[in-house]
Amino acid sequence: MYKNRNYSKIIVIRSTENAIAYMYKKINLDHCYFVVDVDIKGFFDNVNHSKLMKQLWTIGIRDKKVLCIIGKMLKSEIEKEGIPDKGIPQGGIISPLLANVVLNELDWWLSNQWETFETNHQYSQNYTKYKELKRTSKLKEIYFVRYADDFKIFCKYFITANKIFQATKQWLLERLKLEISPDKSIITDVRKSGSEFLGIIIKAKQKNHKWIVTSKMTDKAKENAINIIREQIYYMQKNKPNPMTVYILNRLIVGLQNYYKIATEVNNDFSEIDYKLSNCLKHRLRSLKTKTGCISNEYNKRYAHYGGKKIFILKHIMYPINAISTTPPKFM
Repeated sequence: MYKNRNYSKIIVIRSTENAIAYMYKKINLDHCYFVVDVDIKGFFDNVNHSKLMKQLWTIGIRDKKVLCIIGKMLKSEIEKEGIPDKGIPQGGIISPLLANVVLNELDWWLSNQWETFETNHQYSQNYTKYKELKRTSKLKEIYFVRYADDFKIFCKYFITANKIFQATKQWLLERLKLEISPDKSIITDVRKSGSEFLGIIIKAKQKNHKWIVTSKMTDKAKENAINIIREQIYYMQKNKPNPMTVYILNRLIVGLQNYYKIATEVNNDFSEIDYKLSNCLKHRLRSLKTKTGCISNEYNKRYAHYGGKKIFILKHIMYPINAISTTPPKFM
């Protein structure tokens, strides 16, 4: 029963918010509580050049001038290390694109294990197709999400998770010449422990006889957020302060809030961040504080709900770190 491709479409993840939303969906709605975390060891340092060039040709990039330029970029000499024979330069202008080219083959292999598996019957709905596959085949229900080189595989049963974990490990080694990190690659039951993804740790908790997602920032993400804000405060203290430095501080705060607002327990995280920075704000910016100042329209719009004390620096209001509202992530 397996020939023509039906609904052969991989869901495209366009942002970290899309990726997190997909993970929420798989846990909340599809009850996939076993998550396979696969960490590729030194991904950017170990990409096989020959395999990458073949992949570029296969997907339709056949302009020899373009391929030559890409080849020269891959062979760019690294100071004190020489000319690399593998890997793609981290921070390079096309490195993210090349990373997606390398792992595009993995996407289709994983998808074809279940979601886009070929059948010779045209089903009107995916639900009907999957129901029939469960009844007539030995295929196991799996789903996956990938953002850059971070990806997770979702399963309903541990035995399925273990099988796809071993198969993925072998496939990466044989097809892409990539190894996984044994210490970081694990199978997680999100009902018992959290699974980290893109700076957020996700877990399922029981509520009203249902398992629902709860999420918060990882410890590393909180520490990074603290360091980002603290560095700007230090800069403002040591250098000649001006309204632009206050603007930059506000933009850093808003940027962090916008990224992590999709975590369900992020209010607690930003309250902790605010508390840990309280002494730094109090002592480092003491001489720059003013009793009053101008309040922007953006502040009024974004923090209308905030009832805490307003802080003015150089007569410009500082955005409150702990005033964050949780927003469910949107998928596409």
